[in-house]
Amino acid sequence: MATKHWLLIGAVALVVLWALLFLGPGSDDPPQPASSAEPEPQPAPSADEPPSRPVAAEPSPAPQPAPAPQPAPQPQSARDAAQHVEPPPPEPDLPPPTTIGNIEGFKRAYAAHPRDAQANAAETRLRAFYGTEHIPREMLLSVACHKTVCKMRIRWTKPRHMAYIGSLMMVTSQFNSEIAAEVPEAPDRLGQLDIDVYVLREGIRTVE
Repeated sequence: MATKHWLLIGAVALVVLWALLFLGPGSDDPPQPASSAEPEPQPAPSADEPPSRPVAAEPSPAPQPAPAPQPAPQPQSARDAAQHVEPPPPEPDLPPPTTIGNIEGFKRAYAAHPRDAQANAAETRLRAFYGTEHIPREMLLSVACHKTVCKMRIRWTKPRHMAYIGSLMMVTSQFNSEIAAEVPEAPDRLGQLDIDVYVLREGIRTVE
């Protein structure tokens, strides 16, 4: 009996010793979770490699101005008419005026009678025919009235031929229809003619 008792004690001692050897202290602690993998360190840049520079942003392009509006296309007929404008007709090449009327009779009456009290009024009436839209004032160089006849000196030029004709028509229709005109033989170097025009005073019928 004593031998069995010591064998049982030895078996228990072996179990305890095995537990101490294989389990060890802290075997009851819960297992720790595996730590997450740390990132691998990046290699340092080489000493010979220059540091990278930041890339500058490209400037945005300036806005372009709006194109000018184009004129509306003209119809073909309108373009043709604009390209084929007829030039104005040339002015007629009119000959210079000629001497008309009883020049010698008017000259004698003008020289025979002096001025009278109504001479200024008659001269004012004749000047009024000049200085209008169609008859320039500067055409009338002078005017002098005696008792029965008035004498005007009128400057004629080719561009003012119709103005000269128009002035004589005004005189004959509104002053006296009896006139005479003495024209020089040829124009001067400027193409001008200074014409002496004689006209009877208002109310006078004939040259004496």
